[in-house]
Amino acid sequence: MRLVILGAGGYGRTIVDIAEQIGFAPIVVLDDSLEGHPLSSYNRYIDDDTCFIPAFGNNEFRLFWCNELLSSGAKLATLIHPSAYVSPKAKLEAGVVVLSPAG
Repeated sequence: MRLVILGAGGYGRTIVDIAEQIGFAPIVVLDDSLEGHPLSSYNRYIDDDTCFIPAFGNNEFRLFWCNELLSSGAKLATLIHPSAYVSPKAKLEAGVVVLSPAG
């Protein structure tokens, strides 16, 4: 399944690392700082074989993009680092990222 990551900053790079470790391919990164890959181009990636994750350090901006993506019909990914522990009683919603214990 293809993963589109919104944001190419430090948190975005962390998300790329997790996504690679858990087998997403291909991975596309959109960011207004990347020539030819602006955030506004996200619509062209929406299909049944693609999910998205906003990867911005600013929580309000990340929530804005979660809502924008969902209202556009996009699917949000849930990413869990392979070394993270998640209780079997926990309920993780779409768009959640669980980092490594050290990260």
